[in-house]
Amino acid sequence: MHHLFGLVLAQKDLSRAGDLFSLDDAEIEGSLSEALEQIRLISSSPDYQTNDNDQAVVEICITRITTAIRETESIEKHGKALVALWESCLEHNLKPSGKDEDTPHAKIASDIMSCILQNYNRPPVMALAVPVAVKFLQRGNKELCRNMSSYLSLAAIAKADLLADHTDAIVKSVLQGSLAWGRHSVLTVACGERALPAAGSMRGRGWLAPAARPLPWLCSWASELVRRRQRLAQEEWVHAGGGQEH
Repeated sequence: MHHLFGLVLAQKDLSRAGDLFSLDDAEIEGSLSEALEQIRLISSSPDYQTNDNDQAVVEICITRITTAIRETESIEKHGKALVALWESCLEHNLKPSGKDEDTPHAKIASDIMSCILQNYNRPPVMALAVPVAVKFLQRGNKELCRNMSSYLSLAAIAKADLLADHTDAIVKSVLQGSLAWGRHSVLTVACGERALPAAGSMRGRGWLAPAARPLPWLCSWASELVRRRQRLAQEEWVHAGGGQEH
């Protein structure tokens, strides 16, 4: 690990954390995965949620890391470590306090989410990220859910089959009110506009109430629509000559 990153994280030295921004992105790029793992350990400590110094150090370091990843276009190299830190946030409280302030781990999750999911057009990154992303939908943070919905919709546009194994969780979130269901919602994008009439029908029958439970047939129906869209896309690609050898 770069010596300054190692110093700041080992000593949790807030006074030196800002110096990380004086370093060139290329100079620290090779240290980013190791730094992310160290941040995961710090943020998992029992006193992290009440330690303002540690939270400030982590926030600065994550900002520096995500900036370097974007500038060096190294998301695929460091995606595994980034997703591991992101997923570790699920082990902690993510619900905002009465003052609508995000918890320390919700802040980490939010900062990392944008860095990861802005790469919705990179299937290897999304293959790592989507299984973790859908877990956040059930954690009671509406702001995270709203932002997650936007990014997952873009991921579905780029490669709908990424969501095929997760329609159950997405439908559950829709029925519980965590996600919207409209023309540009995650499920509508993934399943196609055939989802819209069903959405109207469910609203009319009161199935979108917050306490509603997901219906097995709806989950199966959504999964089948995603699979059909995937098959159609593959057939169109073959007919267009994509399957021919050159």
